[in-house]
Amino acid sequence: MPNVFNPVQEICPLQGNPISITNSDEITYVATPNVIFSTEPTECTKLRRLLTSSVRIKKLQALPDIGILTIVFDDHVELRNISNLSNLNDRCFQSLNLRVEDIVTYSSSNASQAPSRSSSSDILSLATVVIDKPITSDRDNPANPDAFITLLALLSKNQITILKWNNREYVDRYNLYVSNIKFLKFTSTEDLICMSSTKPNILIHINLQTSKISHHDLTRFLHLRSSMLSFTNSHHLASLGYYDNRILFLKFDEFLNVDYTNFDSYNATKISNGHFKKSQICFPFIFLIYDNSLEVRSVKDFKLFQAIRANRIIDVGYHDMRLSILSKNDIRTITAFPYNRILEGLYSEKDYDNAILLIENLDIHYFLSTDDESKRENVNLNQFKFIKLRKFNLLKAVDLMNDGSENDFALSIDLFSEFLAPPKLVVENIPKPIKLILNNERSNSNNEAKDLSASDRFCINQLIKYLTDSKRKLLRFKDSKDTVFQFGNMEISLSIYQDNDPGFSVDENLILIDDYLFKCYLLVNVKMIGPFLRLNNYCDFDMVEEKCKALCLSEQLVAFYSSRNDYTKAIRLLNEQEKYDDLLAFLQRMVQNDDPPIDLIFENLKTLISALKNNDDTDPFYLVFLNESFDYSNVHYDDIIRHLQQEKWKQYLLDYLEFIFTHENKTNLQVTTQLLNIYFEDIDGNSAKIQKLFEKGHYNANQALARLKTHSKSEHAKRLMVSPLQKLGRYDDILSIYVHELKDTKEAVNFALNMRDIKNDSLSRGLIFKIIDMCLLEKDHSSIVQFVLNNANLDFINFEEILIKLPNDMSMNLMSSLLLMNLKNMNTINHRLVVKNELLRANLTHLKLDKMNLERKMVRLTSSSVCSKCGRYFNKSEILCFHPNGNILHYKCSKVTY
Repeated sequence: MPNVFNPVQEICPLQGNPISITNSDEITYVATPNVIFSTEPTECTKLRRLLTSSVRIKKLQALPDIGILTIVFDDHVELRNISNLSNLNDRCFQSLNLRVEDIVTYSSSNASQAPSRSSSSDILSLATVVIDKPITSDRDNPANPDAFITLLALLSKNQITILKWNNREYVDRYNLYVSNIKFLKFTSTEDLICMSSTKPNILIHINLQTSKISHHDLTRFLHLRSSMLSFTNSHHLASLGYYDNRILFLKFDEFLNVDYTNFDSYNATKISNGHFKKSQICFPFIFLIYDNSLEVRSVKDFKLFQAIRANRIIDVGYHDMRLSILSKNDIRTITAFPYNRILEGLYSEKDYDNAILLIENLDIHYFLSTDDESKRENVNLNQFKFIKLRKFNLLKAVDLMNDGSENDFALSIDLFSEFLAPPKLVVENIPKPIKLILNNERSNSNNEAKDLSASDRFCINQLIKYLTDSKRKLLRFKDSKDTVFQFGNMEISLSIYQDNDPGFSVDENLILIDDYLFKCYLLVNVKMIGPFLRLNNYCDFDMVEEKCKALCLSEQLVAFYSSRNDYTKAIRLLNEQEKYDDLLAFLQRMVQNDDPPIDLIFENLKTLISALKNNDDTDPFYLVFLNESFDYSNVHYDDIIRHLQQEKWKQYLLDYLEFIFTHENKTNLQVTTQLLNIYFEDIDGNSAKIQKLFEKGHYNANQALARLKTHSKSEHAKRLMVSPLQKLGRYDDILSIYVHELKDTKEAVNFALNMRDIKNDSLSRGLIFKIIDMCLLEKDHSSIVQFVLNNANLDFINFEEILIKLPNDMSMNLMSSLLLMNLKNMNTINHRLVVKNELLRANLTHLKLDKMNLERKMVRLTSSSVCSKCGRYFNKSEILCFHPNGNILHYKCSKVTY
């Protein structure tokens, strides 16, 4: 049983008949029926008199957060300054005419807020984000803390009066007219719960903002009776408490901790010694007052923390880790141990639930050490709290895992996942029966998975849930040694895991995780073995190989070999089983790797080609290397070409070269030259392909020209010479081929026109004249007239220059067509000029008319303007008339005129 309070007591003698006590920071206030005393701030063994009253005092209640002491008299209530009991400035509440039976207080600055947890959600692995810089703790240590609310409830027989302060400023008052309320607790700044003495099993919820009241019947587990119907304490309620969505019902024979969101979920503890005369619930403790002792118990499970001996105890006051015990003749003040020491005691007692309760609900500053306090500005309080919670939740999870029930096992897995348990810790604490199954220390038959009990199968599936979650988190640390993840304003780094194991290794734990994942999948989900082994994994190679061979999982074993880049073993296994279709699919996957083993692929292609030679629809080479749906950017094509040349697979070589030239855009000198060497073996049949290479590829023009000259008798070879000659700039040779060898003047002229588009008019004009000279040399006058003189595209050349070059003995029949064409052109030009001249005349007439209209519309009237009829000046008051011809007249003159 861990002690929570220091046994050393400070005793202050007391005379009179004390009735009430309350604490405020380091001062204790005590009331007798007519006098209020307080201890000295620096010495708790001396009392000073603060107030003497002629009216009987019933109760004291300190509100340290707002500096007020509430004094309950027989017929009224006074609120005074806590330091000297002087009257407050605000008269609206300093004295209230109420016969108060009880007082309840609430302060949001002390309200405990526990973090919410969803056991079925993977909040860390799905919400982590890599950050480059450490996060700040502004949200944990705000420069301007949020406003805190203080509430004071005064319970009288038929009324509840609630006073509200916001940051020490009085803001509101609520009057709730309800009868016979005996117990009341605030659940938030806007909600309260209470119990009635007339209907003791009904829990009443009241919202202060909306005044909405709801009732909950708790008869099924409270079993309370009103005082008029019961003469024993066992059926009465002693105290009511609330924390973190839990309602505490303290009866004289039973303690109930009830979930406020689900009243069917509650924990009940029987009380053997229910003869306490008074009780208080002050989170995190329950104080039971007996005549000569005081018991300190937990609000979580009613566990006894400490029993304190004192004679004739009347009342206790607890505030900020100070406990004052009021007895008949003295006041005993004791101080709670620091919460870190209390945690150590709970750890030694293996009371993890109460340790978690304290960390979750108390201000985390209570758990800061002296060093942490000196560095408070740099402490991330959320992360500090997470680390504290993690320690005890992992210990709790270890206990739950070995309790035996499925629910406890599932809860332990959720805790392991949520609080980042090291895989080694989880594996070491797997229940022995499950571990025997996983390690094959039971009978290892092929039907073992079918023989698993439902409970074993459930536990293994839960274990898979943890292992996959933990693997995702650990894999993030593989990116960088200094990787930090943000999670709920916390920094999750490798140091979290190293807190349990200083020598924690990411790689070793990933191996452990994958080994156990593999074993779990073998037992409960063999279909997952293939996808699991196909991805990057850290399983022990020999173990996986042995298990897969023993269970005839050849397909999964091939996937495993592939993920480990052990292609030789995978191919050997497929060849042994003569699974050529699977081997083909495997080679297709291999060729898409980042650095495919081309030598190994070709070695097995030969096997596939010979095995599938009778299948016309399946050619392994084309399916592996000429597949348009594959991305071959990772393949070194020169290695493929080298292997094809070594194997003397000429057709495959040609098809592959054409494929990479067309689909992979490999138009460099090496590929183009090899294609040309193959095409030149049959120039007439491949002339179109050669011409395409000349247009798109990079090639050596001199070498190509030399090869073409060896086929000088071929018309296709002569035409193919045009591209390399053009690349070399030998235009005269091109014209000579067209005119002298091919007798194709039309193509020669087209070439000259094409050079005009590529180069300029000057070069094209020169080539045309060279064509004329060559035709004259061949005495081919008809070609000159047909393809040069009659070519409308040669309008940039002066035909007089061409006519000068023509010989005088040219036939008039050849020239007549030219002259007739020119005459027609001249008539057309003359007709166009006549039409254009007429259009200009019409436009001029329209312009003159527009000018006259503008002059008539634009009339300027000045002080010197006169009437065109009478010759007199215009006055300001006269009515004027505008004549259509532009003249301005007096109105009367216009009437005379017209």
